[in-house]
Amino acid sequence: MTKQKDKQDAWYNAMQKLVHAITTEIDCAYLARVVSYDIKNHTADIQPLAATSDGAKRAQYLDVPVSSTVYAVDELLEALKSEFKIVDKKTGSGLVDALPGPSMATGAVVVVVCLDQDSDNYSADGDIYSLASSRQHSANDSIIVGVM
Repeated sequence: MTKQKDKQDAWYNAMQKLVHAITTEIDCAYLARVVSYDIKNHTADIQPLAATSDGAKRAQYLDVPVSSTVYAVDELLEALKSEFKIVDKKTGSGLVDALPGPSMATGAVVVVVCLDQDSDNYSADGDIYSLASSRQHSANDSIIVGVM
């Protein structure tokens, strides 16, 4: 009976290692710090925050697209600042001084998701695109979807 239990334990442990090996190769989402932000093109260079298993920094990702929901409020507040200054002048409200700075900026911690498939051929027009490779669940297909 001990031999049978040992075999079951060995199979269980082997399957656990297999599952772990597979899931460690799947990128889903991660936290990163914005190293630089291109406000015109809405892309950012980012540094993933989680260290590697040996404690080293992970490689940076460059020109990561930023979802419009991340920067839309920043741009709206910036566009309305001149109007808010008029209100401040008339009322003495200090509204402009109370406005927060942009949330999407260098130094911000962001939430990044990885697409299920290769996004190399995607264009912002939203048309159907052809896959350039069979790459799946890769940090190379990252998109910034939020600011912490």
